Amino acid sequence: MLTIAFLVAAVLVVSYSFLSSRRRRVLPPGPRPWPLVVNLFTIPKEVYANWSRKYGSALVSVQTLGATMIILNTAEAIQDLLVKRAAQYSDRPKSVVLSATDDDARMIFQQYGDKFKLNSLITRRRLNYSAASDNFLSIAYGIRPKSLYWECDFRRLNSCRGSPVPQVSSHLDYRLPFEYVKNKMLNGTAESSVCSRYLASFEDIHSLNDKVVENMRNVLGNVYLGGVDSTTGRNLTFLLAMLLYPEVQNKVQVAIDSVLQGRLPDFNDYGKIPYIEALINEILRWRQSAPLIAPPDGELNPNAPPVDLVWGLGMRICPGNVMAREFLWIMFTLFLTTFEMCDGVGADGRALNRNDAEYVLNDIVTRHPVFNCT
Repeated sequence: MLTIAFLVAAVLVVSYSFLSSRRRRVLPPGPRPWPLVVNLFTIPKEVYANWSRKYGSALVSVQTLGATMIILNTAEAIQDLLVKRAAQYSDRPKSVVLSATDDDARMIFQQYGDKFKLNSLITRRRLNYSAASDNFLSIAYGIRPKSLYWECDFRRLNSCRGSPVPQVSSHLDYRLPFEYVKNKMLNGTAESSVCSRYLASFEDIHSLNDKVVENMRNVLGNVYLGGVDSTTGRNLTFLLAMLLYPEVQNKVQVAIDSVLQGRLPDFNDYGKIPYIEALINEILRWRQSAPLIAPPDGELNPNAPPVDLVWGLGMRICPGNVMAREFLWIMFTLFLTTFEMCDGVGADGRALNRNDAEYVLNDIVTRHPVFNCT
């Protein structure tokens, strides 16, 4: 009986593979799929660029269980498909899990449609100003944390594995910041923020329908989530780079001193120190926050694709990229003006070396190695 069942299963698998191959659309070249498991076990961690050279194509296709992946390996291919033909190709797959957990409220996961276009439009309009000297909770809601300990408490709460903070307890309402700003607007005491400026565009706050309110809550959550983790990671990457390359730290400090002449930097100095601009470009290239696009293959050089690729492309580009770059500029310049970073020590107590600079991809965000410095 078991033998018959096995034979029937084998026939079904072969038949499915044959029929699938006959109706398969024309795809870019790629490794030959195996029956049933397709390319599931032939996708190494870092091989996309090699495949591109092997098959002589900027586009490579591989098959996983139930889906086909098309990999873009050149900046030209990315521009052609994700920018020039963004409405057709720059989308996200539908996820039952994200829909069930309400994570599809995050713009990076949203499919292209009216909801995504509205959220993107609101975010771009409200972030089109220089606010990098503020923190992201203040930018989104005009709320300044009263204590330095709130972040530690939040991290401990969020460490409950398998459940994001809003689901840990029904007593934690993630909508509270929005309601806080709304109440402040009503009594005329709200500080300037993305939320307050958006609410001010309506004649009557009380007349807002549920859909408008829900969209705005989602947008504000994206502003905070999109900035706090990635910006913190880039600052730590900067510190790690200064520890590993002290000669670069010395050179950039000399460049800063030649412009500032002993004073602290402000945004009037933005763009006047080319070495800082080059440093930001290299930090962004060296360790990306969320490496969801084709990684650069080699060192930074004038003929390489622009570093702006790290912000995404087309309609999926980060709407806060200008502000984020200003934020990195002021943070890096202040650090280098006021501190000398040295004596880097790893988590194991050994002096840092360049082999310790390996990052780990955790979910969709890279995590830096643990280190200490003076």
